[in-house]
Amino acid sequence: MKRIMILAALAAMLAPAAMAQSVDDIAERAFELAKAKNYDAAFPLMRQAAERKDCISQATLGSMYYEGKGTEKNYYEAARWWITANRNGCGELVKEYLDRLYIKVDSIRYFLKEDNTLMVVSANYFDGTTKITIPEMINYRGKVYPVTQIGNNAFRHLSDLTSVAIPTSVTEIGHAAFCGCSHLTSVTIPNSVTTIGDVAFKDCSSLKTVVIPKTVTSIGSYAFYNTPWDDKLPNGLVYVGDVAYKYKGKMPDGTNLTLKDGTKGIAGNAFSFSYNNYEMKSVVIPSTVTYIGDGAFYGCSGLTSITIPKSVMKIGAGLFDGCDNLAAINVEIGNPKYDSRNNCNAIIETKTNTLVAGCKNTVIPNSVIYIGKGAFQNCDGLKSITIPNSVVRIGLDAFQSCGGLTSITIPNSVLVIESFAFNLCENLASLTIPKSVSMIDAYAFGCENLNTIISNITDVKNVIVEKTAFYHVPSTCVLRVPRGTANAYRTTAPWNQFTNIVEE
Repeated sequence: MKRIMILAALAAMLAPAAMAQSVDDIAERAFELAKAKNYDAAFPLMRQAAERKDCISQATLGSMYYEGKGTEKNYYEAARWWITANRNGCGELVKEYLDRLYIKVDSIRYFLKEDNTLMVVSANYFDGTTKITIPEMINYRGKVYPVTQIGNNAFRHLSDLTSVAIPTSVTEIGHAAFCGCSHLTSVTIPNSVTTIGDVAFKDCSSLKTVVIPKTVTSIGSYAFYNTPWDDKLPNGLVYVGDVAYKYKGKMPDGTNLTLKDGTKGIAGNAFSFSYNNYEMKSVVIPSTVTYIGDGAFYGCSGLTSITIPKSVMKIGAGLFDGCDNLAAINVEIGNPKYDSRNNCNAIIETKTNTLVAGCKNTVIPNSVIYIGKGAFQNCDGLKSITIPNSVVRIGLDAFQSCGGLTSITIPNSVLVIESFAFNLCENLASLTIPKSVSMIDAYAFGCENLNTIISNITDVKNVIVEKTAFYHVPSTCVLRVPRGTANAYRTTAPWNQFTNIVEE
């Protein structure tokens, strides 16, 4: 099949003569990076161009999600961007994909995944239908495909739905799959299911009976929030199958929580402050746990120590956000799919493992390739940071509001600096930007006390820099640039906002 990811033909469509500043420049740079197979750097640029309604970028972004290039595979996002590209005038680029992969049978739409299984992506039941039976198999164009996944938002807000039959072929129920099905009264989840996504049954206000098998090892954040079933759970530590689902009710002073051997997962929000777990001091997690959900210990202000075993393969976002007294996180090296975000001890995604960085004087090891969203956000005690030359991307809010940070040198490996990465670092006085950078996003350096910027970029006109990248930086800040490039900086936004540009 002809792939969208074969970019030569698409790049030709973005002829230089048609290029203008802004979205076309971003798209062109994204295609250049993707053509060079530098997908980690291409993906955020492609997404930005797609969000600005460049339909070729939308088509290609769908393919990147489908193939897992520069991001995790996400069939829901692949379908969404292909459909968007089709609506915006690039139907010919995505027709083959949509015709072959986007299947409608009896008012339910399915997406054909690479492993020849089907994911439910949407249902057109807004006609008072009260019961839905999802088939185990679909016969389509002479081939039989099993239905293995209920995708994100698949039945969301079908308010008339009272019951749903889920076949034993399904292994995963996605994010918000039944969210807002306010008349759904009961659901039986078959033994085949292992994963229930975030807010999967949130606001199912009539849901009184839920049967969850022991095969489920991952329950997302607020999966059953605002349901009668959730409210009827007893106080104390509640397990759903082999998942530590929540500790409901105020814990006694000095509680040291030990999860039982054989526990396979910790649900999102399981021990968060919303269940009054202020007094939890320490947590022992057994080596059988492979998954810790988003915000599992969010706001546990009494927590002082925790050990994460090497068996853990997925760590949710905001895991320790608001754990103000957490002094020690011990991580036995594993291989997580996601990194955790918190204010004082950032778990960072690396090439092979997970590492924990403290808040004061931090050296990030040279296995780290991506400093992700909010990794060190609000770490006021962070005085210095050494970023190794293995890092290719600094994510959204990564060092935002680090009030103690005074200087930063970004290594000559970084390609992308995302929005707000160093925003509101009020004491940041000096900054070094490497030659390698291909994109600096909006408000990346909104630091009002910056007085010196050293830019090693030699071809400034071919680097994507948002006009607000240096928002709040004084125009009198000294900008030091490579010899022979001052005129290019003086005629290129937003660099031309600086009145004191000096060649090194």
